[in-house]
Amino acid sequence: MEAQALIRLRLISLDFSLQRPTKGVEVTHSPFSHPPSPLFKVPILRLFCATPTGQKVVAHVHQVFPYLMVAYEGGLDEKEVYRTIYQLGHSINHALALSLKQNPELVDRTQYIAAITLVKGIPFYGFHSKYSYFLKIYLLDPGLMTRVVELLSKGVVMGKRFQTYESHIPYLPQFMIDHGLLGMDYMDVADARFRRPLKDVERTNSSQPASSFFTSQTIPSNLIWPEDHPLSQRESFCELEIDVLAGDILNRTRIQERPRKALIDLLNGTQQLSTKLVPSLKSLWEDEERRRTRKNMGPFHLNLLHLNHNPFLKLNKLY
Repeated sequence: MEAQALIRLRLISLDFSLQRPTKGVEVTHSPFSHPPSPLFKVPILRLFCATPTGQKVVAHVHQVFPYLMVAYEGGLDEKEVYRTIYQLGHSINHALALSLKQNPELVDRTQYIAAITLVKGIPFYGFHSKYSYFLKIYLLDPGLMTRVVELLSKGVVMGKRFQTYESHIPYLPQFMIDHGLLGMDYMDVADARFRRPLKDVERTNSSQPASSFFTSQTIPSNLIWPEDHPLSQRESFCELEIDVLAGDILNRTRIQERPRKALIDLLNGTQQLSTKLVPSLKSLWEDEERRRTRKNMGPFHLNLLHLNHNPFLKLNKLY
């Protein structure tokens, strides 16, 4: 069951900046050095939004890192996986530091990788119906993606040439795709912390009930940063500023896995596909359903067409 949304925001625009990590909110140390080296900068997203009642909001989203993937061909023994992850992360850090001409004495202490995890998925290139294993590499700086891909493809890292996946998607679109977000659509957040100062009263010229506005009187005290917290003060002139962890964005939980049905079976009619595969068209389909309901037309069923049939003749029959 999906958690209840604390706040609903219409996403208008977004950007990001590299900032010093805050303890308890971001990752603060690298796992690819002994002892763990402190991280000096991490990416933080800024989402410029509005509530349904019109309050302008800046949402600072934490724990979102740009990433790419490489195939994992080793065994699934826990120790072997951890050993490979550490070797890969350490090798990428070392290769990046050298390519950026860092001080040789600081090469092994300079960190560019936030984390590496083992995941599974269906390879994008070629025809595949089964899952394969991948190592998902999270970077600390989106600007280093191209350089990392180049180092991996040239065989500089671990003496092996890697085919990279997902590296062509820019950081901001990658975040929106992974979390099921669309421009000018709503983002539902399960938990957040509000920055100070907060307004004491709601707008007097609004027809909305007072309880629908976020003010110092309607926001529970446990959802407001303490005054001595590093993130307690607003940075913008917007009415509200909040801090959100990426894991608290509820839209992500609504994304469904694509069906793994053979294309030939879909085309010849032996398999049916009811799932819409273009999420950005969801609102259009919903509008169409509402239109048909108003006209008592019944649900819209678009069967997959046989290649030998004339699609225009068949579509005309649907109306």
